[in-house]
Amino acid sequence: MTGRERSPQFPEVPTLDEQGVKDFELYSWFGIVVPADVPDAAVDRLNKAINRSMETSGFKEQLNLLGAPPMGGSAQSFKAMMDRETAMWGPIIKRARITLE
Repeated sequence: MTGRERSPQFPEVPTLDEQGVKDFELYSWFGIVVPADVPDAAVDRLNKAINRSMETSGFKEQLNLLGAPPMGGSAQSFKAMMDRETAMWGPIIKRARITLE
């Protein structure tokens, strides 16, 4: 398991951290993005609606089936996370010459 905590789906499987691999976390994520020119007020309204929907039991159940806990937050925190992911994976993608087809 590459997350910081054990998976609820596989609680008996220790994380890499527990096995001695420190400071390593790898996870999948899903997000909703809009074009850069969408007004901030619209982004805020959409963000609030998405965060509210993530609090519903049905949404949480579906994410749990995927092993993906809901991780709502602000549009700014999502952008910061995407920036960190881009900084981490961008050089690897370039070195490996990975392209979209």
